[in-house]
Amino acid sequence: MAGAVPGISVAGKTGTAELGPDSDTGDVAPTEGAEPEQKLDAWFSAFAPTDAPELAIGVMVVDSEGDGGEVAAPIASEVLASKLGK
Repeated sequence: MAGAVPGISVAGKTGTAELGPDSDTGDVAPTEGAEPEQKLDAWFSAFAPTDAPELAIGVMVVDSEGDGGEVAAPIASEVLASKLGK
């Protein structure tokens, strides 16, 4: 799991919202039959440790370059590890 913390059980959920065509891609039209590139918001929410939760976190990356597991979960993992002393 992208939000994992070594030695600590983490429960989490990723998400990605497609907000419509990305107008920042210029005037380049998508290939016929292809979907236009989408603006994305990526998020991840989690709590840890799972057996006796001490921390909960929510991370949202607006206008992301990837989905929640690729972009937001690693941020949450770093914060959880830091706060839980790992």
